[in-house]
Amino acid sequence: MVKKILSRIFPPSAKAFHFSVHKLNQRLDELDALYLEILNRLRQLDEETASKHTHLVGKLIEDRCEIAKLFHNSELKTEMKIDEFNKNIQEYNLQYESHVNESKKALSNIITELKHIKTQVKRNTQSRIFYKNIKTSFDHEVLDGFLEYRKRHDFEEIYLKLVSGLDAESRRVVTQIHTRLELINQDEGEIDLFTEAEQHGLKMQRELLGNNIYRVSDTCYSMGEFILPANVFLPAMFLDKMCMDYIRNLDCIADKSIIDAGAYIGDSLQIFRKWTDETIYCFEPMSSSFMLLEKTISLNNLPNVVVYNAALGAEKGHGSFSFVGRGLGSKEVTIPDESTEAVEIMVIDDFVKEGNIQVGLIKIDVEGAEQRVLEGAKKTIMSQKPTLIISLYHNANDFYNIKPIIESWDLGYKFKIHKALNGSIITDTELIAEVY
Repeated sequence: MVKKILSRIFPPSAKAFHFSVHKLNQRLDELDALYLEILNRLRQLDEETASKHTHLVGKLIEDRCEIAKLFHNSELKTEMKIDEFNKNIQEYNLQYESHVNESKKALSNIITELKHIKTQVKRNTQSRIFYKNIKTSFDHEVLDGFLEYRKRHDFEEIYLKLVSGLDAESRRVVTQIHTRLELINQDEGEIDLFTEAEQHGLKMQRELLGNNIYRVSDTCYSMGEFILPANVFLPAMFLDKMCMDYIRNLDCIADKSIIDAGAYIGDSLQIFRKWTDETIYCFEPMSSSFMLLEKTISLNNLPNVVVYNAALGAEKGHGSFSFVGRGLGSKEVTIPDESTEAVEIMVIDDFVKEGNIQVGLIKIDVEGAEQRVLEGAKKTIMSQKPTLIISLYHNANDFYNIKPIIESWDLGYKFKIHKALNGSIITDTELIAEVY
């Protein structure tokens, strides 16, 4: 294109130069404009490439001035200079095309790399596990209570009491729960919430639980050494071992009994049986869960287990309890979403005293009644100082106050707060308390 334009500006015969210097300068100005257009295109393609040839553009501009001067001296010299000028333009054009091709090749490589990265990102995104921020989730059920505590004028004092004396990992758990609860209060839909370590752990859980559970029958499911009458092999129990790996002094449990308050269908019982040769006392008030608890004992032929279809509290008596379904995750076994039952209420202190029981561990997971059960076990805790595993996640009141209550008894307990990895923000958050 450049060559065609120049052939129009400078005819092949020197005799054809019968126009004024003004006309020539006008044509040369058009050439300057063409240079600038080429230069701008070069800059767009590759700044570095354009800079390499700036000196060549300057040389061509100098040639243009030289042509104007020579026009007044000799037509022959002008033709020679024009030939040289044409040669320079051709050389420039070749270099320009070469660098454009290089830029296009580089650009093509970049596009290919970007496509590869996009594919990798898409693949990674598809494999990531997102937190499903659903208003009906358990996290949202307890969220309002935490937000109300957050508004209290003494919240700083409450928070500092909670984390006082905790190790670094426990403090991290507490901080993470708070920040994530506030996050789900602001955002909706799926949230990329979990760390890379959590992503890996959740995927491993899915693989382990998904590939290792065998349905023997409608009322018998097996996962390795564990057998349950329903497919409810929860990570907190069967992978996290109900916090038992985080207890420092397990020897204090081995020759003593365990009280399982809120035994559900016997999932925690399956874990505890490994840690003591003495009796495990299980309390489960919900009749449908209690029947499955008995079935678990039968399927596993478990010795030294005594079960009570009763609730635990601060005072003996009878009460009417409303139970919310715990989601067994099995089509064969269902529990109503909500039901009300009349149950007997027992007290741990009375039970231990009457049976002269030496207690090594008390586990309390009773759907928000933890503080009443704790009150009814105060004498036993003060006299025997058993290891305690207490659920903190059912409501904000338990989360903030159970640890300070035990601390106020001044028994020398050390505390940890552990959150099992299960895809939720607060479910299966446990307080571990032991004296050592």
